Amino acid sequence: MINTNKYIIIIALLSILLSACTKPQKKIQVVAKKGYLDLSNWDFETDGSTVLDGEWLFYWNNFLVTDSSNYTKSPIILDVPDVWTGAKYNNKTIDDLGYGTYKLKVKLKNKYKKLALKLRTISTAYILYINGKKVSSVGKISKTKKGSKADYNVRMVDFENTTGYLDITIEISNYHYKKSGLWQEIDIGTEQIIQTENTKKKSIELFLIGSIFIMSLYHFSLFVLRKTDKSSLYFGMFTFSLILRVSSTSEYSLRLLYNINWSLLVRIEFISIFLTLSSFVLFMRELFPKDFSKIIVKSILVISLVYILLLILPVKEFTKYILYYQYILLITGVYGIILSIKILLKKRGNSIVFFIGYFGFILTIINDVLYANNVVNTGYLVSIGIFFFIFAQSFIISSRFAKAYKDNFKLTTKLDYQNKNLEKIVEIRTSEILQQKEEILAQSEMLKSTNSELLQINEEVIIQRDELEYQKNHIEWQNKNIKAGIRYAKTIQETILPLKSSIDEYFNSFIIYEAKDIVSGDFYWYHNLHELDKKIISVIDCTGHGVPGALMSMLGSRLLNNIIVEKEILNPSKILESLNKDVIKTLKQKHNKNTDGMDISICVFEKVENNKTKITFAGTKQSLYYYKKDDTEINVIKGDRKSIGGFLNIKNINVFTNKTIFLDKEDVLYLITDGIIDQNSPSRKRFGSARFYQMLDKIKNIDFDNQKKAIEDTISDYKKNENQRDDITIIGLKIK
Repeated sequence: MINTNKYIIIIALLSILLSACTKPQKKIQVVAKKGYLDLSNWDFETDGSTVLDGEWLFYWNNFLVTDSSNYTKSPIILDVPDVWTGAKYNNKTIDDLGYGTYKLKVKLKNKYKKLALKLRTISTAYILYINGKKVSSVGKISKTKKGSKADYNVRMVDFENTTGYLDITIEISNYHYKKSGLWQEIDIGTEQIIQTENTKKKSIELFLIGSIFIMSLYHFSLFVLRKTDKSSLYFGMFTFSLILRVSSTSEYSLRLLYNINWSLLVRIEFISIFLTLSSFVLFMRELFPKDFSKIIVKSILVISLVYILLLILPVKEFTKYILYYQYILLITGVYGIILSIKILLKKRGNSIVFFIGYFGFILTIINDVLYANNVVNTGYLVSIGIFFFIFAQSFIISSRFAKAYKDNFKLTTKLDYQNKNLEKIVEIRTSEILQQKEEILAQSEMLKSTNSELLQINEEVIIQRDELEYQKNHIEWQNKNIKAGIRYAKTIQETILPLKSSIDEYFNSFIIYEAKDIVSGDFYWYHNLHELDKKIISVIDCTGHGVPGALMSMLGSRLLNNIIVEKEILNPSKILESLNKDVIKTLKQKHNKNTDGMDISICVFEKVENNKTKITFAGTKQSLYYYKKDDTEINVIKGDRKSIGGFLNIKNINVFTNKTIFLDKEDVLYLITDGIIDQNSPSRKRFGSARFYQMLDKIKNIDFDNQKKAIEDTISDYKKNENQRDDITIIGLKIK
């Protein structure tokens, strides 16, 4: 349970954050329009400083003051703060590398004589002119890369307001960085206000750096004293990388200690990002090993190492890839929010402190984005958020050390008690051992009695085992006789099937006939009417499979013989109507509500003029597939949505329809049962009508004699080790 002191610290942290959020209402900022900014109504004493944001005039590939010979009067409008990359100048896109001049005319109140500007980083070298006079520069500008020198620095520039107008000109060149131009705000105000604000900001930054530095040393010291707890090491690394980040950006406090060159300064800025994220995920993993993904930690470490290695490239080159790392930072931040909620719900140790610290840090980032876009008027708070977050995490580590100390104190107290009362403890333990010995002896006697009972039970088990062995052998004998009978039934069933040789007299054919069990509920039927020059072929799928299906197939074959051969009914739809009546009558389905029946497709072939073959087809829930030698795709004729037989079909008998097609020599058709359609794969997916159609379309150009093997291979590859679900029958016929 979280103690009262923890709640007090949390409330104190929240109070600090909330108190920092209060800031007087700012006057609505004035922005420049087409290179002109009117600040004549802006009172610096009451309204404070402001920024020179808005539309500036921009002259590409021109230094208006340094090289006035190349002066052009065709500027474009650029927003400040922003980069010039991508803008259009004389219908050409401006590259990030090059040079140009920004101009802005500002109207001021005449009462302010001493004014000042604060310029942040400008990419990557510039000269500032006010009313034609050079007042500041950073780096060295040039029209070529060879003559230029990149640098970052914050400049405070004071000047006299003698006319009430400012003509601000900034010449910029960039050959070293991905982004170019006036990408940060320029502050303007009285000399005292700008100086005060600058001093305040630097003081806050130095205080933050100093505080974080102390925390960093503190946690490194904790690790040295207790190396088994790596959380203090990772947190020390995290805070140290934050120091690098803060001191190499914004006010560039790092240069107060050492005047390092621009290239190294930029690399320190970016390496601090990589180290911050890497040490943070290691710290999170150490705090919550059961919740923070180990894969994410390894991935971020590998990516960060790759980006660190990229720092050997020129600045302009490696900054091209930093955007992708920013995406990783964003994703990790979102993941951190989800994780903090997750551990909070699971009530992990210190989860409330972590959640409040992390969430408070995220809120300050959101606040700064909103403040920068003039949505809120709270001020920039991210530095407070960093301090708030670090303080919360320091509290977590300290609480862990406090818990370890508390546990160690308890163990020491217990050990001291045992040492002082060792003789008494030994006496108590000896008494307990003697008592346990007596209990073991009593249990031994009980086990002897139990063993005798087990021996008797064992004899009974042996008798039962022999009886089960006899029954098993008897069942196996019966099963063997049943299988022998079914295999003989298969032989009988095969006698009702037509000979393939009789079909091949008039067609090129292949037949795939695979029973699910030994005998099949599928069968095919063929009859040749020589005197009428007609052939009838049918494929039938009876209800069920195995022995019940085989019995239905014998019944179906007999009824078809009676209808076609004896009664001489040759119209396919009439054959189906008669077969439906006969099945209902034979199985007495009007009285017993029996639902057995069959699905059937039947074709009558006859030669007509022009050496064509007329096929009359009727089917019940079975389709006819065919293609002509000149066709580009398979054609399908669907049967009627009604089966033969069944209690539900008694009142609706005459519903079967004929469909007629004409085929030429070498044209092909297929008759099938639904066994292949219903076959499933190891992932429990049906083969399906669409896949069957695609299979036929794929093999239609294969030699007809090899199509059977192609279909069998496709079925085998699809089902793999799965059992066959139903009887499968497929007949392919090519017109001779």
